[in-house]
Amino acid sequence: MSNGANPMAVIKLILINVLVFVLLYGVTELSYSTYRYCLTDTSPDSFALFEHPGDTIRFDPIRGYFLTLTPSRVTRVNHGKADFVGSFRGNAQGFADRDDFTAQRSTASERRIAVFGDSFTSATMEPLNGPNWPDRVKDLCGASRGRPLALLNFAVDGGGLANWASILRNMVVKDGYDLDGLVFAVAWDDLDRKFAMFDQIDAQRFLHARASTWDVASQPKTRTEARALLEKDSNPAHRFVVSSAEFDAFLAGSWKPRQWKFRIWGRLAWLLARRTKTEKPNTGFEPGQMVLIKEIRQLSSDRSWKIAVVQIPTREELLESDADFRSNMEKSRAFAKMLGATFIDGREAFRGLTRQQIRADWFPVDGHWNGRGSDRFASYMAARLQSWLSAGAVSERSELKSLTAWR
Repeated sequence: MSNGANPMAVIKLILINVLVFVLLYGVTELSYSTYRYCLTDTSPDSFALFEHPGDTIRFDPIRGYFLTLTPSRVTRVNHGKADFVGSFRGNAQGFADRDDFTAQRSTASERRIAVFGDSFTSATMEPLNGPNWPDRVKDLCGASRGRPLALLNFAVDGGGLANWASILRNMVVKDGYDLDGLVFAVAWDDLDRKFAMFDQIDAQRFLHARASTWDVASQPKTRTEARALLEKDSNPAHRFVVSSAEFDAFLAGSWKPRQWKFRIWGRLAWLLARRTKTEKPNTGFEPGQMVLIKEIRQLSSDRSWKIAVVQIPTREELLESDADFRSNMEKSRAFAKMLGATFIDGREAFRGLTRQQIRADWFPVDGHWNGRGSDRFASYMAARLQSWLSAGAVSERSELKSLTAWR
């Protein structure tokens, strides 16, 4: 300090300036955020609204959650408009199937396929969960050639590989389901999803969590064990649990959820998040995933069940280049190969459509297809599943030809 400045004085000046800045920011943030809360539209730009799900959804150690017969509506809002108004509702087995099903065939000629998937297959986005694409396939096929086709929908919204393996092991196999084959409808990062679960903690919180590892022994066996994981869910600001009256009022346009939040800080956080690079999908399988895949193959082989893996496309993949989808497609192909399964490229269901037609098959903002897109996929799958059951696996040569055509 050649100029004789006192170091302590400099530090004190810096601290005073920092304190003044923090105080000014605090006053400005509190004033502006309170103004927005009291005098303007206080609902978030995007949020999900759940009709009180206490009688509909509860934790289950096998499925991840059990759906009762009591319907509970859900909607997702983006920029002030509802993308969809759907419903959670289960059959007698606790799954999002329109029909109840049993372990045994209804008739000796009935063909039966167990379907595993996520929200694209459970179709929570559709009113009363129906018809999802497996239900539509059943309607389209009917008693084809005198042999009815039954699709047993074991899909779990938000679930993936770990949930599928658990359901197959602890329910389908344990309860002795009589089947002809298994279909795994893979979307997004389903194959990288550890055991997923939902539960209603209290009247205000509908929480979601995933197990921390692939180890089956570490998955929660009781609601108390699950709650320890679920409580870590920060109860996202974009998720609201409301009464039936509030849900009706929202649909009528006379009520919106209110939310006080730090507006300036929230905007800054959003800008910073936009600059953050998204994590690339995993390209391989971890040892824990391999254990589950080998188990699925062994359980199926022991019972002579055929397996098909169908890749559900994203809207972005159909409209533009989607690197994440290509990575997931390659992973699904590897999954099918390890299972000794037929691979079905779901993009074929949308071949030849214009960009406008493809957009019309999806919700405006939400990443799921709508009822029209689901029905289109069902029409394609009805034909594919019929031929798959009767003629066996599609040749790898044919599938590679399909892949080349899309590239």
